[in-house]
Amino acid sequence: MLIDNDIPFIFTVENLGSEDLGLMKRIKKANKAQEYIDCIFISIHANAFNEKVKGFEVHYHRNSSNGKIFAEDIKDSARDLGLFDFIPERSNKKSSRLAVLKYTKMTSVLVECGFFDNREEALLLDSEEVQEIISESIFLVCKNWFFKQ
Repeated sequence: MLIDNDIPFIFTVENLGSEDLGLMKRIKKANKAQEYIDCIFISIHANAFNEKVKGFEVHYHRNSSNGKIFAEDIKDSARDLGLFDFIPERSNKKSSRLAVLKYTKMTSVLVECGFFDNREEALLLDSEEVQEIISESIFLVCKNWFFKQ
């Protein structure tokens, strides 16, 4: 979707299954890009806690008003596209501890798409329909952010 809309991006993790750069090297790579162009940092995950917990949530740095807005926009987009018909909505979380929010020099969010240790939710996360909704939810917010610059 980013390519189709000429929105520049970089991956801090190139290929799944390839050697991981490590967390701080990924953050450094993102911060280096920020030196050349105004960026946003989106870290996309599936959560784990115990097999009973479910839900979609977005984390942002507690001191980032732009991060809070970006997190709320992702949640609104997910709601509008019907994600919460599949995966429950959890409240967004303020944080100052998560490294990708604490050490990146740009607006940053960490999206927890659901809980993979919950069997029911893991099956939903594996479905193309839910993956498409999550992808489009994040993409639409990126597109709006990019084109309002």
